[in-house]
Amino acid sequence: MAEKIAGADILVKVNTGTESEPEWTTIAGQRDATVTRGTDTIDTTTKDSVGAMREQEPSFLTWSISCSGLMVVSDAAQELLRTAWNNREKVLIRVRYSDTDMEEGLAIISNLEYAGSYEDTATYSAEFTGAGPLSPATT
Repeated sequence: MAEKIAGADILVKVNTGTESEPEWTTIAGQRDATVTRGTDTIDTTTKDSVGAMREQEPSFLTWSISCSGLMVVSDAAQELLRTAWNNREKVLIRVRYSDTDMEEGLAIISNLEYAGSYEDTATYSAEFTGAGPLSPATT
């Protein structure tokens, strides 16, 4: 039987090291993570398409990763995200499903949000849009 993965085990990490020597740091305080894969389509409908139905072909692939959780003071990953967003820099991001199943890719920080409710903890949410392939990662 295939091994199940607990949602709590899925982690989003960012490279807080260098390109040549990455250091994968989990974004602290995470409560959830979502990986979305999409496919653009090309309309190939013609006047003689069967049953007047639209016909489509796959085109470009897209991906995004989002996560949210609690704000953590002095967290290296959260600080890197703020700095990268302010400087309009791409980040190298990794999603870890298990110790042996990971994917990574270069991404744009398309959304970085902070919230603080009067009677609750301060939270963050982040969304990353792929700027190239999302590829299997090793170690």
